[in-house]
Amino acid sequence: MYNQNYPYYPPSYRIPTYRDYTTAATLILLCYLCGWLPGLIFNCIKLMQASLESGEYDHVEGFGCLVALLIVCGIGPVALLAFAYFALQAL
Repeated sequence: MYNQNYPYYPPSYRIPTYRDYTTAATLILLCYLCGWLPGLIFNCIKLMQASLESGEYDHVEGFGCLVALLIVCGIGPVALLAFAYFALQAL
């Protein structure tokens, strides 16, 4: 029940904030097509920036895209070359 001795303060609503890294992930994919090392450097920089800003924003869109790019385009070619090297050594 409403107590008239205390003033009524309506609940404060906070607008959720988000940050989008999908465009950056698309540009980083183009960097990977130009060269592996520039793409890896830009990907690591943006991924570190997104992980640091994840506490400041409610939702960070495109973070999964950056992680997937790092796994597929950054680590994938190195793992594939290492696998091919050791597979050819066994022959």
